[in-house]
Amino acid sequence: MNFSKRALLSLKRQWVKTMLLLGVIFLLGSLMAFAFTIRQAIINTDMALRQQLPAVTTIHLNEELLEEERELRGEWVEFEVVTPALIREIGTLPYVRMFDYTAWGHHFFSDVFIRAFDADFLNELGHAQPEDWGRLSFHHDVDFERFTLKGIHHHEVVDIEAGLIELVAGRAFTENEVDEGAHVVLVSQDFLVANRLSLGSQIVLDYRIYDEFSGAAPFEVLLAEQAFELEIIGVFEHQLVNEAWRQGIDINHHIEMINRIYVPNRVVESVLPLYLETFSEMNPELIVHLTETDNIEEIIRYEQLLFLLYDPTDLVAFAHAASQRLPAFWTVSDLSNAYADIASSMVIMGDLANGIVIGTIFASWTVLSMLILVFIKDRQLELGIYLALGEGKKRLTGQILIELLLLVTVAITCALFVGHLMASELSTVMIRTDLMRQAELDEFSRVSGETPETLGFRFEMTHEEMLALYDTSLNTSTILLFYLVTSIVVSLSTLLPTVYLLKMNPKDVLLKGSIG
Repeated sequence: MNFSKRALLSLKRQWVKTMLLLGVIFLLGSLMAFAFTIRQAIINTDMALRQQLPAVTTIHLNEELLEEERELRGEWVEFEVVTPALIREIGTLPYVRMFDYTAWGHHFFSDVFIRAFDADFLNELGHAQPEDWGRLSFHHDVDFERFTLKGIHHHEVVDIEAGLIELVAGRAFTENEVDEGAHVVLVSQDFLVANRLSLGSQIVLDYRIYDEFSGAAPFEVLLAEQAFELEIIGVFEHQLVNEAWRQGIDINHHIEMINRIYVPNRVVESVLPLYLETFSEMNPELIVHLTETDNIEEIIRYEQLLFLLYDPTDLVAFAHAASQRLPAFWTVSDLSNAYADIASSMVIMGDLANGIVIGTIFASWTVLSMLILVFIKDRQLELGIYLALGEGKKRLTGQILIELLLLVTVAITCALFVGHLMASELSTVMIRTDLMRQAELDEFSRVSGETPETLGFRFEMTHEEMLALYDTSLNTSTILLFYLVTSIVVSLSTLLPTVYLLKMNPKDVLLKGSIG
């Protein structure tokens, strides 16, 4: 009789033992499928969540890490500054669509123009109409206003492309205007309304240097002044994201945004000669050091190092590549903190899945090895007779392997579906429970440094929205990996029984006349 037919006949004849072995493989396979499903769900969900994120990331100094190092050493810790050259190097990474860095102009004043306030928001709070506000100085005690100029490096303005502000009239800068430092600006619609301006209007702002060390009142002793005539070429709007942020710290950022004036970096950099001339007598050593520097970018400290990627799913890869190039104490941040709650839950589930996989593999190898060996010893007389009749040991081994192959195929196929179903239901419940627990704790993560959140970028998800993206579906590669791992485990489990079978002496078995 063909040994494959004998294998089928043996399974039918010893159906109790067959069902026992089938059940053990099914149970262990279900546990492994459970773990594989959770691992794949974590990958699926992380990818789905990242696809929802704005593809915005920043590079900033990790102030917490720096403070920890200071406390550890007990002294001031020097850190290297990220230069524009390094920013541009990181900007050449294949993930980057565009990038920007800012030279801030904080000392631009006007005796004519006033700061803008969100009319709709103030009306909701019961404030008077804009024409009744009067002058509300930035410093509350002087008859002029101070405005902040935000320098930009990329002519398309990353803040617009990333959705922080929306261009509602006019245009952005041209590449030539940015390179040459043209006196053109983007302002907010609120600024236009508050100052009765329009697209194409000319505004004059004065760069002023006041003596802050004379002992006089602030803004009393003027040391130098330079007028900048600027043309409004574009108008933008900035919106508060939702009611929660309208009542929180975001309103302060919103007021800052609608009074922000975008200019090419070179406009801000052009005040440096006046600054050097003004302080040449006050601090000659510093001035000598600055004037000896050929590259102006080495003098100015740029901030808001902002990168816009092509694809938000590349945020992790970008962070890894950028971190390898950054000096100590610098880090990369994105908006993934928006789904930190479910990410924390998935870390717990991932650790559980890893433990189950490792434990199941070890348990499967141990239990199956012993169980198969016991079954072979139980059939020792039958196998000895086959050997005495001239059957080869290799063919007998093939018969045993076929029996196991049939059992394993049926058992792990059923286990895959059952384990997947168990994981889908149970892991969803576990994550939902953990999210509810985190909501009850009502803890808010603190952000520091120039993270996307502190720059005004917002991305919020409810727990239900997060759960809706929890995807336990299996892909082909995961299914194949499951079959491969279980097959390898079962194959390793047959090593000890196979060695025992190959060493079997048919004469000794028949003379004993008994099993074992």
